[in-house]
Amino acid sequence: MPLTVFQSEYLAPCDERIKFISGFSGSNGICVITGAEALLWTDSRYYLQAEKQLEAGWKMMKWEAKAKTYFEWLSESGCKRIGIDPSQLGVAGFRNRSKYFTEKGLEMISVTENLVDKVWGAEKPPVPQAKAFVLDIKYAGESVQAKYSKVAGKMDGKADALLVTTLDDIDWLLNIRGRDIAYNPVVIAYLIFLPGKDENSHSARLFIDETKLSDDAV
Repeated sequence: MPLTVFQSEYLAPCDERIKFISGFSGSNGICVITGAEALLWTDSRYYLQAEKQLEAGWKMMKWEAKAKTYFEWLSESGCKRIGIDPSQLGVAGFRNRSKYFTEKGLEMISVTENLVDKVWGAEKPPVPQAKAFVLDIKYAGESVQAKYSKVAGKMDGKADALLVTTLDDIDWLLNIRGRDIAYNPVVIAYLIFLPGKDENSHSARLFIDETKLSDDAV
């Protein structure tokens, strides 16, 4: 699907793998490529768009009542091993797919080097390098520390750390914004939130390309 591990509907050009490999630019789709066929599943919002955009050799499959899902198609296709890039799928999604295919006698294989990226090669757009900036408190509404306390309260001692990968959640928590994705003021990053024993000891670890940090966002 055109969702990355950041679980974002809107993507930076470097993450638009479905668009590159198939021509389809809609926000909802799943591609299946075998040695003999290339198929794209999408919903009714995009049937006409997919028909116009899909490159030669691609077949559109419809997501609708009683239509064959990609799960079912793969289980009936004669394929025995299914490669998937684990960095592009959440844990729950990976487990659900693995369980289904295992029950059908298929094996899921983790492909750590994305095969679409290999085809894309040197023409693939670079990861955005726009600077992050701090959002003024009058727009953010609350201080970072106040938001830390809210998150820690929701965790309520049930976990020692919280991994945050959704970009809008990271930006909200840290009161930062960016220009990494068109029309979306987000910064590409990961974050681990660490609740403390009291409201003054909460902290977070931001994983980001340090060149993206401006002086006020360090």
